[in-house]
Amino acid sequence: MSEIVVANSFMEPVASVDQALARYQKVKEFVSKILKEDVDFGTIPGTGSKPALLKPGAEKLSTFFGLHPIFEILEKTEDWTGDQHGGEAFFYYMYRCNLLRNGEIVGSGDGSCNSWEKKYRYRMTERICPDCGHTPVIKGKQEYGGGWLCWAKKGGCGNKWLIGDPVIADQKVDVVKNPDPADQVNTYLKISQKRSMVAAVLVTVNASDYFTQDIEDYIPEGTYKDVTEEAAPKQAPVPKKKSDNSKRPWQPDKLREMLRKKADTYPKDYVVDEKARQQFAAALDQFTVGKRKPVQVELGLLESTKDSDQCYLQAVMDWLCASWNSDLQSYLVEKPVVLEELALVVAQFDSTVDSLPKDEKIIAELGMTEGY
Repeated sequence: MSEIVVANSFMEPVASVDQALARYQKVKEFVSKILKEDVDFGTIPGTGSKPALLKPGAEKLSTFFGLHPIFEILEKTEDWTGDQHGGEAFFYYMYRCNLLRNGEIVGSGDGSCNSWEKKYRYRMTERICPDCGHTPVIKGKQEYGGGWLCWAKKGGCGNKWLIGDPVIADQKVDVVKNPDPADQVNTYLKISQKRSMVAAVLVTVNASDYFTQDIEDYIPEGTYKDVTEEAAPKQAPVPKKKSDNSKRPWQPDKLREMLRKKADTYPKDYVVDEKARQQFAAALDQFTVGKRKPVQVELGLLESTKDSDQCYLQAVMDWLCASWNSDLQSYLVEKPVVLEELALVVAQFDSTVDSLPKDEKIIAELGMTEGY
């Protein structure tokens, strides 16, 4: 007579309680001492209080745990002509990120991206100069006369118009379909890989206690119109009152105040990575059309980033957060409000210093303001 053997179904943990506590403490210390807010993680407005893990943070966590990411594509759709999607080009990629340690897969996560996501499918139109055809036409600062301005520092002709001039004011500024979705094919691919990696790292290293998925990429859909449609008349919204402390873009003085507060969060002996410093200088030089040094002074730095306060320099680098795009061969800033703030700095640096009294001029040339 054969005997039936019942296997022990109790699953033993792979680590002791003390080992689990030690691991938890190491992750906690790594998050608090190594990862930087607004660089490695950040809170996305309107998505709750838990911060989202960003790609730089996921990379640092994977390195900390000795994990090596390998990507495999699961699904791909490339409709370049739009034949299969009503005449509109469509691109879709889904990747799986497998995390390897010592050659074995210890975790994985999936992520996708497609060209019909709101941030890629639509664009904001800009006002065009009727004289030279350049953009952008912007509102001039009130202290310089206000009105509309074809910005010469961005390739415009420098012409100005009164604020109510119909040649500018009647131009429609609205959200329209992106006419060139194929230009961002590499972006869709890279974003899907990034999302899969963030998902894999969160699960594998048990970081969900601290972070959520990189939800800044997942913006809910809205209602938009095609380029050829006529915009319906809009009723002017009632402006909401906001405090000056929260309104962005910040004027240069408010921006420096914010940067100083951010700088105070770094250790006093903090030193900026040399490669990162050089990349920052190159990016700033690109955005300021070769006029980097006076802009640095207006931002609160010295003319030499090497000699500048390193904590403050890191704060400025975090604010600009420019990344190199190999396809475009240029630096990109993902947050439009940051470019607006940088434009405000560039627009005033060349006239502000010379017009100041002597003592205040010295303060400005040192990249400081009273109280710093």
